[in-house]
Amino acid sequence: GSTLRWIVDKPVGISVYNALGQRCLSDFSYDGNSVKLNVSALPAGVYIISAHYGDKKVSARFIKR
Repeated sequence: GSTLRWIVDKPVGISVYNALGQRCLSDFSYDGNSVKLNVSALPAGVYIISAHYGDKKVSARFIKR
């Protein structure tokens, strides 16, 4: 699909970066227990999603086809 969903227990900041390290998406919704990102506007490719809350940061790679 065109939506990424993460289960989280507190509000987080989310950014998506392309393979060149350019931030290309930072629009997301938080419904109290999960974060949803609409990635339909991104072209196919490899991306890094970065989530941060407080002093913690988590990154993961995903492939948009």
